Amino acid sequence: MAGLTRLDRSMVAVYARRVLRGDISVEDVPARIRELVRERVEGRGGALRGPFPLERGRGPWTP
Repeated sequence: MAGLTRLDRSMVAVYARRVLRGDISVEDVPARIRELVRERVEGRGGALRGPFPLERGRGPWTP
């Protein structure tokens, strides 16, 4: 995980959510964070793992 910016780390959750919704595949994720996204999607998120909605309309930022 060395060498990743804060922006890269923050985008892991965004890409994981899009993969889980089926909008994109893991292969469409930028290579530098692809493995972290894959771990997050498979439920092995480690330190980057945190609560995020798996469905539309489940978070405070969605209508």
